Amino acid sequence: MNKKRIFTSVLAILLVIGCSASAFAAEAGTSSDPLISRSHATGTFKSQFMTGVKEFLSARFDALYQEHVASISGGSKGTGSFVKNNVDTGSNAALTFGDSVIVTSGSASLRIESGSVVNVTTGTLVSSGSRLILNNRYMSLEDSAANVIATSPSVFLCDGTVEIGKTALPASFTDVLSSHWAFREIEALAATGIINGIGAGLFDPNANMIRADFATIIGRFAGINAGDYTGSSFSDVPASEYYAPYVRWGSSNGLIMGYTTTSFEPNYNITRAQMATLIVRYANYAGITLPTGNGSGRKFVDDSAIPAWAYDSVYAAEKAGIIRGKGADNFDPEGFATRAEICVIIQRLSAIK
Repeated sequence: MNKKRIFTSVLAILLVIGCSASAFAAEAGTSSDPLISRSHATGTFKSQFMTGVKEFLSARFDALYQEHVASISGGSKGTGSFVKNNVDTGSNAALTFGDSVIVTSGSASLRIESGSVVNVTTGTLVSSGSRLILNNRYMSLEDSAANVIATSPSVFLCDGTVEIGKTALPASFTDVLSSHWAFREIEALAATGIINGIGAGLFDPNANMIRADFATIIGRFAGINAGDYTGSSFSDVPASEYYAPYVRWGSSNGLIMGYTTTSFEPNYNITRAQMATLIVRYANYAGITLPTGNGSGRKFVDDSAIPAWAYDSVYAAEKAGIIRGKGADNFDPEGFATRAEICVIIQRLSAIK
């Protein structure tokens, strides 16, 4: 064998040994392996590549959303063609086909006279009497006529041919004049169908409210579909009564309790202690965080008369500014709540963001 062939053979052997040594020294299937394995390509490399692609697409999607969607749905980048309107309690925004409203602060309810209204943000139809969700866009569909009623001082963003009522809706009841201390609250709730009169154009604001009616008002305020609650929860609540679905909804969600396990006593007047308890239970149910600095923070003079089962709720409602004392700073837990008082309390609750 000549010298040239020997040198070539030795060089080849050294190269093979060198490459093998470096390959075996590295962990197979890793980026440090000079012979990158298929498992590395389809594992680490593919995973990192796909993560980068997803991050790029996500960033691009967010940019497109802000450019084309957020501007028309109350997003932080602007309000598109929406016109800002500061409205007072009881004012209304009249919607016809194609009109849109976004409530950015305060509270409002929907009254549909004909047709349908869709929540564009969630893609769902909205029932008449529903409370509007802040920063959601509501659009009136074809052949529709509807009103968005402010149930507290609010900000409406309006698009289309929306007409804003310049003043509160006219008086609905002959016994509740504009000078009445609860006029605005009664009118706001009556306008959305949350509360009704007693007939003959009367509201009877000073009458005591019965338990059946209070359950009905809370259910309507929550915007429930009465048709979803059939049957009866109590032996003294006939399924055919107007208040039956609301009592069933309330009892099913732990808001309403009976006097016994089988009786509700729908025609009993609701006491102020019961009223406070149900209001706080509803706030918890609806995810409404009650503030603690809107009330006086003082104890009522008749603090010792407040029953234990209502004690925490009474003071939670007082601290939130929803319920106040009577007369010489008494709470009067066993006293009855009037129809006007209930309207004011519901309105105070609706004003909490």
